[in-house]
Amino acid sequence: MQIQKKITQKPSAQGGWGMPNLVFYFQATVIASALHSNRISQPRWRKYEIFQDKLSAMIPYTTGVQRSDINQQNPIIKEQMKVWYNWQHKLLPSTSLLTPIKNHQKVSSVLPKECIRRLEENGFITIGDFFTPNKDIRMNEIKEAIFQNRPRWFIWLVIERMLKFPEITRSMTRSTCKFEKILKQATLSLKGIISNIYLHLISKQIVILLS
Repeated sequence: MQIQKKITQKPSAQGGWGMPNLVFYFQATVIASALHSNRISQPRWRKYEIFQDKLSAMIPYTTGVQRSDINQQNPIIKEQMKVWYNWQHKLLPSTSLLTPIKNHQKVSSVLPKECIRRLEENGFITIGDFFTPNKDIRMNEIKEAIFQNRPRWFIWLVIERMLKFPEITRSMTRSTCKFEKILKQATLSLKGIISNIYLHLISKQIVILLS
């Protein structure tokens, strides 16, 4: 009798054999390493060598990596982007509240870089920072951060329109997905992050195989 591979690799707690999938473990390590590296301060040489391109900071917070982006990178970034390109839409919704403002393709395309810089200086780092815990838009704080008592109404109209993008409003109404919960576990060690991402990749692949 031949045992299906998906049964041998399914976690034992879910009725499988719990045998490791080395391909998924490698992919989990790549994704976790990118996540871990983007959370900690880096020496100047490492920033220049590995993180010189802002695309590296998109992993694993956005679904914006395109195939055309991959070949332009150095070997380290290229491998990270290849892995994330294959998994991004299976793990994250199109817009996550954890997506950095500067890496959200639609938002960064309408907001001037100077506005994004001022937002970051005032603590608006991710899409979720635009909202209160009650899911209200932090209008007055956004205005104060960007204009600093020098209002430019054209820019404000652009921002109001941006905050009503359907993908942003949808992100406020849906439940937090499993991968977003993993991203929030900032206190975990790199090994713990790898383990959680690996188990999640296995579970997602099982769903894909069975669907």
